[in-house]
Amino acid sequence: MEVIDMDERADERATAEVARLFEIVGREGEAIGQLDGCVSLLRDVQQAKAELGRLTPTQLRAGLRYRQALLRADTA
Repeated sequence: MEVIDMDERADERATAEVARLFEIVGREGEAIGQLDGCVSLLRDVQQAKAELGRLTPTQLRAGLRYRQALLRADTA
């Protein structure tokens, strides 16, 4: 029967923890890419809101009617 002392178990846990931390660090590029995509989307949303704010009520209503018709066609 093999005997493993407490120091060896602590070393194994520490080694596993280091490996887990490197795995997390390795995902930095993925996180930056996702964040970049979210920031880009947010900019698009803000630009669309600004453009909608410059339209007349008549243009807004016409656009809403058109959008509703498209949505109904997609669900039909």
